Amino acid sequence: MDTTTGRLVRLGILWAALVMSCGPGDLELSVRFREVEGISKGAAVLFEGRSIGRVVGVAREDGSCLLALAVDRVAAGQVTEHSRFLIVDQPGQPKVRAVEMVVTSPGGRPLERGALVEGSSGMAALGARMQQRLAVAAEALRRQLDSLAADIDSWAAGEEVRQMERELDRLLQEIERLGEEMRATVRDDILPRLRDQVAKLRRALERKGRGEDMEGIERRMRRIEGVLEV
Repeated sequence: MDTTTGRLVRLGILWAALVMSCGPGDLELSVRFREVEGISKGAAVLFEGRSIGRVVGVAREDGSCLLALAVDRVAAGQVTEHSRFLIVDQPGQPKVRAVEMVVTSPGGRPLERGALVEGSSGMAALGARMQQRLAVAAEALRRQLDSLAADIDSWAAGEEVRQMERELDRLLQEIERLGEEMRATVRDDILPRLRDQVAKLRRALERKGRGEDMEGIERRMRRIEGVLEV
């Protein structure tokens, strides 16, 4: 059996195992890694510390490892183009391997059934975790800005503004730890949303005659832009 035919046969077997192992509504996808050790059929697929699926097939060829994953129906919508897949030790079980999914940016196009994606490893895995943490923090900050703009009359003596300034300080510290590639992601994907919310908040404050309350927030936004070289 030649290499191409053998590869097609192995992929066909893997896909058959995937389809037969999935429940109604589960998301089936394949993730290709460089050769990995210790991962086997039945290993958990983890997201934010909880199990969202399992490995239902493993095929090894030409120094790579192709894993067939079945993601539970209730979590399928969280698997998007921004998902990254890593091989990790299962929490509390250092000799048991699992697949961890991290999402590096909110939103994004959901992956379709049968998608084939490349797995992450080494420094890419570390970077993906940092990017996920930053994306979560930035999205929480964006929602907080939106909420404040909608409910300015309830603000208590500027304490909400000071809280926002502290959140922006923490975001700046996270950004300063990032490499250039991830800073570019923040610059292109996260910063525009924050700018929109800050502008919305300024307009709301100006209607109340309180535009000066924005000085500290905008000063911190300029620092963030400076670090990102905008």
